[in-house]
Amino acid sequence: MGVGKDSYPELFGAKMDCIVTNMAWAGSHAVWDIDATNDGCVTNHNAVKGLSATRAELQTKRNNALPGSAYLPGCDPVTILLDQSYEYRITTGNDVVFLDHNHNDRVIDPTLRDATAGDINGMDKATIYGAWNFLITQIKARNPKAEIILMTAPTVWKNGVDNGSFQHIHGCIYNIAKKWGLSVYDLCADLALGKDDTMTFLGDGTHPTTYDQRNCIANHLTAWANGF
Repeated sequence: MGVGKDSYPELFGAKMDCIVTNMAWAGSHAVWDIDATNDGCVTNHNAVKGLSATRAELQTKRNNALPGSAYLPGCDPVTILLDQSYEYRITTGNDVVFLDHNHNDRVIDPTLRDATAGDINGMDKATIYGAWNFLITQIKARNPKAEIILMTAPTVWKNGVDNGSFQHIHGCIYNIAKKWGLSVYDLCADLALGKDDTMTFLGDGTHPTTYDQRNCIANHLTAWANGF
């Protein structure tokens, strides 16, 4: 929300007097499976937005796409397919890299969570751990001196429901941070939103849709960073 103008990363950058390159994309997720077939434009137009996908893999999906696929031109006019690749979105020359990128990888069905998380030491990008291990490896290769910081979602509530999926993905984030020796900014714990607070801070129940809501998150992030 507010990318290019007043998103909370950009507001944070202004408060910290630093340059922020915000490579966020609505609907993006870390996990990406080249063998997945649920890529219909109507049913799953975000299928193309896997941050761990390579340019070559995305191009292969387009080359082999069936009619109606999200990988074909025209599905989402604002989404440039190859701009979803890690090569495009993981930039170089950064001092700090924030990975606020876990919300859309959560798993609703609790019986599938362990399998979807995968092996903490694995590199299978179709799993949560594998995708994050791949991304952190690439970030370190492109920014060898950069501090990498992981970040939780702002709340465990979505549209008034807490189904445990956010706690699970936050646990995965902490496990990855421990494995790699990374810091975590726990925005969820910092905001400590209850069920009745969610709409006040997240206008649509999920995202900070107003300037004041985004500025609130930026203020919390700034306070944390100043004490880092």
